[in-house]
Amino acid sequence: MSARRWLMGGLAGAGLLAAVRGGAAAQAPPQPPAAAAPAAPATADAPAAVVNGETITVAEVEALLKQLGPSPTALPEATRREQMRDALAALMDDLLVDQFLRTNSAAVAPAAVEQKMAELAEALKKEKDSPTVAEFCKRTNQTEADLRKNLARSLRWEGYVAAQVGDADLRRYYAENKDFFDKTYVRASHIALHVPPDMPAVEVAKRQAQLSALKADIAAGKMTFEAAAAQFSECPVSKDRGGDLGWFSRKLDVEEVIARTAFGLPVGQVSDVVQSGWGLHLLKVTDRKPGETSDFDKVKEDVRGLYGAELRERLLVQLRLSAKIDVKLP
Repeated sequence: MSARRWLMGGLAGAGLLAAVRGGAAAQAPPQPPAAAAPAAPATADAPAAVVNGETITVAEVEALLKQLGPSPTALPEATRREQMRDALAALMDDLLVDQFLRTNSAAVAPAAVEQKMAELAEALKKEKDSPTVAEFCKRTNQTEADLRKNLARSLRWEGYVAAQVGDADLRRYYAENKDFFDKTYVRASHIALHVPPDMPAVEVAKRQAQLSALKADIAAGKMTFEAAAAQFSECPVSKDRGGDLGWFSRKLDVEEVIARTAFGLPVGQVSDVVQSGWGLHLLKVTDRKPGETSDFDKVKEDVRGLYGAELRERLLVQLRLSAKIDVKLP
């Protein structure tokens, strides 16, 4: 196991990586609401947010960013603020889950955390320069106390998942997502029209009709999919490439509805209109790269990990709706 995987073992790290990874169709943690007006830079001990009465400080936000390492170049202030807000969003999600687990799962025994620390020490011995745990913490800008806290958090979540998810659930999930565990990839293109959250339903319907009409024109040979993407798509990433999204797997790379639709299409077929969190899409699979047949028993822990990650996201949707959150970060 690499040191980086250990570093990102905490739930905040995973959430932040998802945000940094981003992409037009990728999932990312929701952003805190924009500040009403510019404010003076906050001090390290100032609150960045208060979640159900518990405070996340600016120092905690900055500490999480430091764990990802320094930027090779000086960042513009707008980019720096965006990174701070991404980190804060991840920390708020972590705190919401922590608050939930305090009343819905058993506490983690100190001995279990120490066992994980010992496993980390063994894993580090296999690294190129065999750093100690202390050296690893220094390199990743965290204390051993921070590391233990993250490991305890991960262990508690794993315990909750184990109590909620049985072997039959994992086998069903594996069967539904076998393309991912077999490492199958598809290459797809899309024609995308953006739909902001506040767009009136009548306007959304007009955009759906526009894409349906484009699909009919493509099927009739009046234009190619690539030409239609270049002319009509609003995706800033793929428009100039004829809508090409590149290669992606069944999970993690793009939003679920995009992946599910693409993997259900034969090469060359155009989908019906589908709606993602970003907007409306027509999809066309242009190539498929078969993987190798996996064995459930050999990938069971990977199945459990991915199932748990999606369970966490579903839980967070509910927790965010009921939470009292006061964002103070400028």
